[in-house]
Amino acid sequence: MSDFRTGIRYGKDDHSIQIDKPSCPTWMSKEEYEGYPDFIMIREIKIHVTNQDFRTREIIVHTSLETDRTATNPECSSGDRRSANSC
Repeated sequence: MSDFRTGIRYGKDDHSIQIDKPSCPTWMSKEEYEGYPDFIMIREIKIHVTNQDFRTREIIVHTSLETDRTATNPECSSGDRRSANSC
């Protein structure tokens, strides 16, 4: 379970946390390992489900905040996903 009191808080049940790069696995080359960032930022949001017909009462969504590094389509990193059909 996430501790929403830590990291950068945006509101109740909404925050960002930093995940540090783990040590290099034995199967990965040193060059490949050094190509990855030292940390990534993850945003966590807890959504409360109030519909009585659903068994699930809460959902935690994790998303990467590394859009500049991962988006290949410039429209995808603009934040307007509705206009970017190929994201």
